[in-house]
Amino acid sequence: MWKPILPLLLIAFAPLVATGSERDVERVTRQLMRDGDVPGVAIVAIHNSRIAWHRSLGVANADTRQPLTDTSIFETASLTKPVFAYAVLKLVDAGVLSLDKPLYDYLPEPVVDNDRLKRITARMVLSHTTGFQNEVMPGQALRIHFEPGARFSYSGAGYLYLQRVLEHVTGKKLPELMRELVFDPLHIRSASYVWLPQFEQSKVFGHTADGTVAARRKPSEPALPMLHITPLDYARFVIAVMNGEGLKAATVKEMLATQTPVDESCHNCLTAGSGPMSKALSWGLGWALERTERGTAFWHWGENNGEIHTFAMAYPSGDGVVVFTNSGNGHSIMPEIVAAALPGRHPAFAWMGYKSYKARAPRRRIP
Repeated sequence: MWKPILPLLLIAFAPLVATGSERDVERVTRQLMRDGDVPGVAIVAIHNSRIAWHRSLGVANADTRQPLTDTSIFETASLTKPVFAYAVLKLVDAGVLSLDKPLYDYLPEPVVDNDRLKRITARMVLSHTTGFQNEVMPGQALRIHFEPGARFSYSGAGYLYLQRVLEHVTGKKLPELMRELVFDPLHIRSASYVWLPQFEQSKVFGHTADGTVAARRKPSEPALPMLHITPLDYARFVIAVMNGEGLKAATVKEMLATQTPVDESCHNCLTAGSGPMSKALSWGLGWALERTERGTAFWHWGENNGEIHTFAMAYPSGDGVVVFTNSGNGHSIMPEIVAAALPGRHPAFAWMGYKSYKARAPRRRIP
């Protein structure tokens, strides 16, 4: 007699099994914010490839006490990379770009004085196997540190190089390109790579680890790492990836398939790492991948200037979470927030290497 209603019961209780309940996650997060000195946290939970619930907790500015809201704008930091990768893959589907044709063939510009540049492809950029360093600091030069394709070493510089190639091939600058390929098709309205007048009221302030309110960056020129967006709109992008929206099925499969293993001992691996290759973690195209008993998740994290910490993780089956914080302490509480929202173990956090809030001396309390 129970068989006819069993599927209905499973559906009714599925959100509590697949993702943490809103009340429990909010309770856990509020306590973590107090313990970890994090002024503001925005969470978006995804279930069945839809936004299940969302909460904006705390303040956008610890000095003025301006509250965080659903329309608060954050810098995504490196969470912009999967968005850019999605645009690249749309151009691959359209035949404008090949994943495996050397980028030098599209833009024969000697950005480095090294013949190995002529072997770097879009696939290598999206999987962080170019050999470029992560950032080119003042007084430094861009270099190729090892044979392209040989191993993983996280590189934002590679993405900036690919941005130049895309702008050259399409004849369009980054904002126009991303608007046409990503934001308009996915009905994402809040995204911008430059400062907009409305951000005076809506953009959150970053906070250093000691609680100091940081001055807001107001970019007048578009820069790939400076994507501004609401957490809700970023979650809409994650759902589009889940659903393979706008991409060929084979391309989605390639994006979320292992392109390269990662060394357990490093993510900036300009010299060969000392650890074994991870059995749980690898890199796809634009996304990191995590394999556990629950399945394979795609994920990424971001940090800007030690003032903004962001994270997103999702399973193609339909569950996920987006967490944006306005604090240099954000990643110290992130593992426990994500574990509350997506129960189960997440080896990604140990590999990222951020210290837990429990491992540092308490600082100013966020009331």
